[in-house]
Amino acid sequence: MACSRRLGNMYTASLYGCLASVLASVEPSALLGKRISLFSFGSGCAASVFLARVKGDTTEIRQKMDLLDRLSKMKVVPPQEFVDALQLREKNHNAVSYTPEGSVDNIWPGSYYLDSVDSKYRRKYLRAPLV
Repeated sequence: MACSRRLGNMYTASLYGCLASVLASVEPSALLGKRISLFSFGSGCAASVFLARVKGDTTEIRQKMDLLDRLSKMKVVPPQEFVDALQLREKNHNAVSYTPEGSVDNIWPGSYYLDSVDSKYRRKYLRAPLV
């Protein structure tokens, strides 16, 4: 499970990250006609299970996700850098007249990111170049 190994527990997104990992890691010809069981245990209060049947070729999905390559290009940072980023996010939650700090060099090409929040809480977003 490529996503789980690289990203850790994403909570709700883990289910879909694992599905993406299967689509990226298993040859489309091997998936055709197969069933994939998806189980989410939630917070312990409730759980869901559902079944997906692969009825067509998954090659296009696999190519467009480009998951394994994208995961390999992720920047790995020390835990403290992650904690610092979370503290900065908490400090600026609901901030007004705010311009985010830090570099946007590690944002995926084509991704949108917050550029500023004005005095009326209107947000302005920019898009990272597609390269």
